[in-house]
Amino acid sequence: MFSRLGSMRLTGKVRLTIAVAVCASAMILILSIDAAVYPWAHSLTRGATLTGEWFGEMTTPTGAKHFVWIEIDHAIGTCYGCPSIEGRAATCGAKETQHYEVWGGVEDWRGTQFYLKMRETEESDVRLLYIAGKWSGDQVSLTTTLVAPGTPTTTRWERNDAGENTTVVEGHPDTRAPIMFSLGRGTLSDFEARCKAGGS
Repeated sequence: MFSRLGSMRLTGKVRLTIAVAVCASAMILILSIDAAVYPWAHSLTRGATLTGEWFGEMTTPTGAKHFVWIEIDHAIGTCYGCPSIEGRAATCGAKETQHYEVWGGVEDWRGTQFYLKMRETEESDVRLLYIAGKWSGDQVSLTTTLVAPGTPTTTRWERNDAGENTTVVEGHPDTRAPIMFSLGRGTLSDFEARCKAGGS
């Protein structure tokens, strides 16, 4: 009788061991497939990924400096065309800190080119709306044009006193030209510390 109980216990332990091994193998397989399909989001070798936190500084067309923090996560889409990127962002300048919800996608398999769409969680006069990005290792190079919904930017042609055609751009001065800037690896704590210290 004791030998039967020992055999039953052993069988239970073996079953548990097999179940754990199967689950672990399935998890490794899923992660491997995910890393192969989305190499910009996952790395089995602990290499650099687009996902993570980014921090740096941008300068607006009027010369105002703003610290920028962006967190990029991999969004698991359930439909064709769903965003593959989700995340958060924040900027701070001399007057205010702005927070954003972020979503977007990659333009190629490696994720070296990507885009982000931004939605403010609180309203401000001038804001981010769309960012085009390039990623390489521990740096992202970004291009954006700020928007001011209350004062839309308009462009028109005018003839000056010399009879030459000139371009006249009206609207908020910080929305009149594209902004190019770079971010490196950095955390929300880095961003908050620099904002608190004052950066503009």
